[in-house]
Amino acid sequence: HFRSGRPLRYSWVNRPPSRPPNRPMLTLPVRSVTLVALCMAVAGCSSGEPLNPVTGKVTVGGKPATGATVIFHPDGPADVNAVVASGRAGPDGTFTLTTGDKPGAKAGKYIVTVVWPDPNKKITPTQQMMGVSPDDAPDLLRGRYDSRGKSDLRAEVKAGDNSLPPFDLK
Repeated sequence: HFRSGRPLRYSWVNRPPSRPPNRPMLTLPVRSVTLVALCMAVAGCSSGEPLNPVTGKVTVGGKPATGATVIFHPDGPADVNAVVASGRAGPDGTFTLTTGDKPGAKAGKYIVTVVWPDPNKKITPTQQMMGVSPDDAPDLLRGRYDSRGKSDLRAEVKAGDNSLPPFDLK
């Protein structure tokens, strides 16, 4: 159909019935780019490097730091896209690292950060409804190990099982 020598442009009102009105049409190049981007994202997230089991212990003055959060940041320049491994200290201070939802950590050198929320600071139901977490309690370590820049804790994960020496914090 032509009007005034120009092709008729379809809008959502007069779209031909070959395509449902609520579904946008993707052209072949757009589909290809989307598929390639999806494949690259999946490949980037799973580099194929195996995760190695890692256990350790966190103590403060020789006593277990129950509930402390331990995070292993890859050594080197800070990278917001870096994948970290983390764990939470149990009643005896021991932790097991996970990367994402998988157990273990990649082999390599790490900067270790530790935050120990005060277990005596209970959140109120109102705070809980507002999104406050028990982890938001004051850090019993006073922030000494809470960032890559402040922490002097280091660890190396090797291929295979890793049982790290304890981190005895002051």
